[in-house]
Amino acid sequence: MGLPSTRAEEAPLEASRARSELLTTQRSLRDARRGLGRDATNLEYVKNLVVQFLSLRPGSSEHASLVPVLATVLAFTDEDLAGRRAAARREAEASRGWFGAEAPPNPFLGLTQLAPAPRDRLDRAASPPAE
Repeated sequence: MGLPSTRAEEAPLEASRARSELLTTQRSLRDARRGLGRDATNLEYVKNLVVQFLSLRPGSSEHASLVPVLATVLAFTDEDLAGRRAAARREAEASRGWFGAEAPPNPFLGLTQLAPAPRDRLDRAASPPAE
């Protein structure tokens, strides 16, 4: 059997390719819609964390405990952390008054390393292990 030579013979091949593309596009669209639902949930989670963080008294243990959580969820880089620690040191030095009053400790001063961001953990779990 030779190669198709007329449009009539090529039509079934084209229809098959079009069906395959349609199925692939439909899967991609379905996956994207699922992702939007997850993103909305993640955004709600981040919003709740920020609201809770802002409602707590600076210097409290609860306030300090949310700093690494926020930094992880927002995927702070090492550079982000280093810059925030430097700013926290400057703020601490500037807040020392002549009469010895000190501001509450800044939770960024003790923050050195974070767990991987949640999305990174999911991506690694979905990928096959390296050999």
